[in-house]
Amino acid sequence: MTGPDHYREAERLLAAGALPESERDYTAPSLEVLIAGVGHAVLALAAATAANDPDPTGLGQPAKVSQEWTAVITPRELS
Repeated sequence: MTGPDHYREAERLLAAGALPESERDYTAPSLEVLIAGVGHAVLALAAATAANDPDPTGLGQPAKVSQEWTAVITPRELS
């Protein structure tokens, strides 16, 4: 998984744990689901931090990495 993939998975798992009880499926919000969400969030943070490590040339992170993160953090409409 890439950093953005971990971020998306964290969002999905943590959102499942935040659903009202009447809307939860049989797997949420189990402690395992919430812990997995937090784990993915930590991995996403580590990946974002590593990707944003400035290089000596001052060029910053590669464009592909930047585009992946932009796609993840851009707000989207909820369905």
